[in-house]
Amino acid sequence: MQLIDHERAVLGAILLDNATIEDVADRVAPDDFSITTHRLIFGAMMDRYERGQSIDQLGLYRDLKPLKLKSEGLDIVSISGLMEACPAHTTASHYAEHVREAARFRRLKHEARVLHNACVSGDASEVESTLKTLSGVWETGDDGKTVTLTQAAMEYVKFLERRERGEGGSWDTGIALFDEVCNQGLGGGLMQGQMLICAGRAGAGKTTTALYLVREMMKHNPGLKACFFSLELAASNLGGKVIRSEMDPGVTGNFIGRARESAGMIAETYGDRINIVDHTGMSPLSIFSRARQQAKAGVKVFVIDHLHRVAYPGMQDLRHQIGDFCKRITDFAKDHEALFIVCAQLNRESERLNRDPVMSDLAESGQVEQHADIILAVYPASDMVKGKREPKDGLITFSLLKNRHGPAVSRDFLVSYKHQRFSETEG
Repeated sequence: MQLIDHERAVLGAILLDNATIEDVADRVAPDDFSITTHRLIFGAMMDRYERGQSIDQLGLYRDLKPLKLKSEGLDIVSISGLMEACPAHTTASHYAEHVREAARFRRLKHEARVLHNACVSGDASEVESTLKTLSGVWETGDDGKTVTLTQAAMEYVKFLERRERGEGGSWDTGIALFDEVCNQGLGGGLMQGQMLICAGRAGAGKTTTALYLVREMMKHNPGLKACFFSLELAASNLGGKVIRSEMDPGVTGNFIGRARESAGMIAETYGDRINIVDHTGMSPLSIFSRARQQAKAGVKVFVIDHLHRVAYPGMQDLRHQIGDFCKRITDFAKDHEALFIVCAQLNRESERLNRDPVMSDLAESGQVEQHADIILAVYPASDMVKGKREPKDGLITFSLLKNRHGPAVSRDFLVSYKHQRFSETEG
């Protein structure tokens, strides 16, 4: 049997006998499957199992139907056909071992390519990091560590003590939505070791929002440094956005003079603490290489604008590559005690269905949302009037679609794109 047959046999065994998932779940994870549809099906199976729901063809099809993957061969017929691929559900553990071992070698091959590129470029820090990852994958298949609940509880107390002394852990923005609601269960604020996804349609204000957050963090946290990977806009365009945000909206005339005054104020306050890399076509490898250099210089906040402008090695299995990139971002954030703000695209489903955006509206949502700590959707504010959405003039909605350590809420902000400013209407 080929690897694909092994994967189909594992999935088919679970459909034949739902109890099989208890043995299989100890051996494989969704990312261990080599085929995108297989990863999605196994992920949906785990979700239904954890919710105590039956794992059946119709239920899986309903869960996966919103992803619109019929062109990739994911329909009710293909899901039902998995049962025919399994000789007997009692063999599931055997096939799961083959799937896990194949995934292990895929990861080794991937890290070996990263190591080769790092050697060619002479990046010693990347070589060292990749060697550690290779060793972990080879020896255990996992580079994580195990701690006791007692150790975890004491670490949290130390975290609170550090925050009380003002020694870091989280950074204020002066914006209630981010300072009080985000990570509410941990005391609030945007925190190190996390990834925030800022999602929106083209032109919705993703870049402006990310720049707005970074600017406010610099103002409220003296000494904090940031690096903005601008994969779409030139550095001068970002400079123009910040200059406009610092201009007094009540003053008109002599735009160049006011721009020069704002540029001077930026230079005197936080301007030298925000670095901009505006290269187009940067690969994940080159982004991490530059990020490591910036981290050594004390940078703690990174922005990637945006996720789909990254030059991935190839278009084949793009979903998996984006997922792998996001996973490596979260690993980097934890290793370097940094925060990543990553801009991403929303599809048109919310507009088509006349509703607010949800997590599944994220392009490559299944992979992105899994690794994000916070997902912020940015879209025009509106009210339902006679079954139709009517826009609220001058307002934009910031919606926390995911808030790992706090509630998922939405708040309207006053927006002035002319002055690149947002103002909370509540909180």
